[in-house]
Amino acid sequence: MMMMMMKLAAIALLILVAAGRGTTREIRAHSSLAFSHAGHVLPSMQEFCEGGNESIDGRLLESDSNVARSRSCIEEPLRLAVWNMQRFGRAKMNREEVVEVIVEVIHNYDLIVLQEVTDASGTAIPALIVRINEGLASSDQYAVVQSPRIGRTSYKEQYVFIYKKERMTYVRGYKFDDQTDIFQIEPFLAQFHTQETGQLQDFVVIPLHAKPSDAVKELDALVDVYDEMVLKFNITDAVLLGDFNAGCNYVVQGEYEQIRLYTDQRFHWLISDHADTTTKSTSCPYDRILVAGEKMQDATYYKTATTYYFDEDLGIESKWDLVKAVSDHYPVGVMIRGSIPEAVYGSYHQHSFARSARLFTEPDSGPSPRKLDIRVGVTVELPVQGCWGEVMALVHGLDRTGQPDHCSQLSNSDHQSPSVTVVSNVALVVWESSSVHDALSTLIQLAERHPHLVTTEAVSVLGYKAGHGVLTDHTLYLAKIDPQDVRLTFLCHTLDNLIHCTIALSAATDIN
Repeated sequence: MMMMMMKLAAIALLILVAAGRGTTREIRAHSSLAFSHAGHVLPSMQEFCEGGNESIDGRLLESDSNVARSRSCIEEPLRLAVWNMQRFGRAKMNREEVVEVIVEVIHNYDLIVLQEVTDASGTAIPALIVRINEGLASSDQYAVVQSPRIGRTSYKEQYVFIYKKERMTYVRGYKFDDQTDIFQIEPFLAQFHTQETGQLQDFVVIPLHAKPSDAVKELDALVDVYDEMVLKFNITDAVLLGDFNAGCNYVVQGEYEQIRLYTDQRFHWLISDHADTTTKSTSCPYDRILVAGEKMQDATYYKTATTYYFDEDLGIESKWDLVKAVSDHYPVGVMIRGSIPEAVYGSYHQHSFARSARLFTEPDSGPSPRKLDIRVGVTVELPVQGCWGEVMALVHGLDRTGQPDHCSQLSNSDHQSPSVTVVSNVALVVWESSSVHDALSTLIQLAERHPHLVTTEAVSVLGYKAGHGVLTDHTLYLAKIDPQDVRLTFLCHTLDNLIHCTIALSAATDIN
């Protein structure tokens, strides 16, 4: 027993150390998958949300069940990004292997702003759009908005907005009137409208490609661009993004306090100062994303903001010449939460109530129904070596010797006793905890007192998963806040004279 307790204590220590580890540096192996593998609508769910497969002559039937399904489906998040394309023009469009990479990257996003588009002929972007839309269903087709060619010298660039036209529409745009000649490539502002992000229906995208030697001055003046837009459009919700050259030698640590865009609390910076947004050997966080406005900030999944290392994701990191030919920058992107249908919102808890996520603004009349939890977690099966009597001993708070089991009666940090349910051949015990630490402590004590039911191996697996974010990393399943209200659940039932048991750690999370 002493040896087993020491082993369990060592496991618990490793669990807590793993859970406490953190870093501000972007981890490339994780971030490279941030958008291409962050989740999409599964084919079965797409069929479900479109109303099933009931049809006549290929036409979908508008049955009550089909309508109910479509009205209960949560919208996918909008994926927004910006990408410095490094002198994009006809030369790149003439290289098939380069075009294939560019198209595959763009397909990850619902809206992407391309920068450093230098094509004077005006033919490269239309050709790119044709390639992007090849083979796509009509619901996935992209449209494009191009700024005029901008620049204070003969060298000109364009800002190009490529977006899925089924998910949003372009409303209007204009080039900032830079009367004092602060910007080398003045921002072109574009307003978009969408019905897929709840109350966040209108937002403005403000891109900037800053001149490296003037980065501090241009970033500071971007506040004036935003303020003018608010007066002109009467919209405060915006995404400011682009190759700001905001790092390394162009903007050093001591200069950030001189930049209003950095000190003004209206703007939330998303991309880490430790990110590497260049494909070169340098490691610099040049490309950035900021969000402004109450609804936009409320709708943004902050921790999804990341660099997309397409070379690693597409398996071409060893083809340096190809990567270099695509661009000297990686895209940076972020996700914006989709709408929650009223039927779903009325049924389940949204702990961090996000106004931008709801489809409807007026509360329902009459009493509100009890809302249910959405829980995430991990469950392990237990290799039960005992008998049903031992299960009952655990459930009713007795240890294997018939003495009171202080584990199942043990009060956690909230001083709550477990909930016990026994019906026929099913037994259920639930411990509510305020933290992962408390739940693991109860789990370890269970294993100490009932080793034939709760094994050391089960503790090890549950603890490892908990320590590596299955309960605490909301970016794993797209939620606004970290999970809360941790629960440890022990469930056993008998079938054909065999005992089947599981133990699970779970936590409540948001709808989206």
